[in-house]
Amino acid sequence: MSQDRDYTLIIDKSGSMATPDQKGGRTRWESAQESTLALASKCERFDPDGITVYLFSGRFKRYDNVTSHKVTQIFQENDPSGSTDLASVLQNA
Repeated sequence: MSQDRDYTLIIDKSGSMATPDQKGGRTRWESAQESTLALASKCERFDPDGITVYLFSGRFKRYDNVTSHKVTQIFQENDPSGSTDLASVLQNA
């Protein structure tokens, strides 16, 4: 049933995400925020308790029950920095 769905999003927050190579001179981080907000909004129809979001660089942080209302706060609390360690976050997710 669609009520039993859980969605997980893994987002790179390494230093390269500060690169302003996106449309309009925006950074990758800004584009990721916009995409995450759009995805969280869509997923709320199928997963009303919110999605799970992992941000990773050298280390990762997990956010549970993320709704579209929480996305901006998460991105404001985090800045791109560090290296890219995808393996650790994939093992945990």
